[in-house]
Amino acid sequence: MYMGDRWSFPKQAASATQVWLPLTVNANHLSIPHYWENWDWQQVTPVKPTSKIIPLNFNCNQAQQTIDLNFAGTGIIVSGSTTPHGGYGQFILKNATGQQLQNTTIDFYSLVASTGQRYISPKLPEGHYQLIIKTTGEHGVWFDKAGHRFGSDDFFVTLSGYQIREQQPDRKVTQ
Repeated sequence: MYMGDRWSFPKQAASATQVWLPLTVNANHLSIPHYWENWDWQQVTPVKPTSKIIPLNFNCNQAQQTIDLNFAGTGIIVSGSTTPHGGYGQFILKNATGQQLQNTTIDFYSLVASTGQRYISPKLPEGHYQLIIKTTGEHGVWFDKAGHRFGSDDFFVTLSGYQIREQQPDRKVTQ
């Protein structure tokens, strides 16, 4: 299995995401034959979403702008796009009483535009939750030793949809 990270300077510790992909070994040749956003590591097959994708149209580069997603279920998955114009989005997950369960920053910058899952909540007990997504007005910029600038040229957070995880029936294992 291959593991790599998506670099996110200057918020590497807080915002870098990981990529896990299956490797294929054939004699002396090692390859990553597929990019699968979601895959079953035991079956080594792609996994399709099991719940309906709800469209979401949020494309904002204004600092402190928010969108609130109220949902009932066991979690939420948010999709969106990274581009050369992307910035940081703050994702704050709260339970029904307003207690903060998670606060994470996600980088929406990439040199090559990419669309896919950007946030996956932890598995939660069945219940009512709120996910607040806020544009931070920050973006990553860095310079090499020669003074060449790299990184984003704007602050966009672009979201396209979300899925609600629902409680799944217990699976019984038979032998």
